[in-house]
Amino acid sequence: MEQPLLPLAKPGQLEPETIAMLHENPGEISLAEALSFNADIMLRKMGLDPENLPEDSLS
Repeated sequence: MEQPLLPLAKPGQLEPETIAMLHENPGEISLAEALSFNADIMLRKMGLDPENLPEDSLS
C-alpha cells in the first residue's frame, strides 16, 4: 500500500490547493505529480505562466 503524501509534508511546504487535491484523491497522486501541481500554483501566484516560462528561467 502506498504511503499517504500529506504526513510527509511540513507545514507551509504545500499550497492549500495541493493539500485539497491530495485529500480528494488519497493514494492516487504520486509525489512528482503533487510537487509539479504545487510548483504550478506557486508560479501562478508570482504572476508567471508555468506553461510559458522564458528559457533562461530554468537554468
